Amino acid sequence: MFRLAECMVYRIPNDMTHFRLGITLKARGSSIDRNRVKRQIREAFRKASPLLGTYDYNVVVPGTKKMDRTYSSSLGRCLAESLPPVLKNRAEISKKVLGRSPRTPQPVKT
Repeated sequence: MFRLAECMVYRIPNDMTHFRLGITLKARGSSIDRNRVKRQIREAFRKASPLLGTYDYNVVVPGTKKMDRTYSSSLGRCLAESLPPVLKNRAEISKKVLGRSPRTPQPVKT
């Protein structure tokens, strides 16, 4: 779990060769504002995709946050600035402990 300034990100290993993304937020504000928040989250994860490995990620937006244009932009900025360093730090820690990159897809033996 990563606690960022604007949201929380949960990470769970999966057995696929790619990451998956889930978004959890309350039905507060208009659908336009909620969809804008979801687009910001997807874009931040798309840009960070080389660092994501083979995990399932769930981004949880607190119910206390007001869904509006200002929150959407601050969330996008928070994810763009905070997520890559956190992921790199976790990868470095795993590399020291495991001796390899964490959760990289292993070649399929035939």
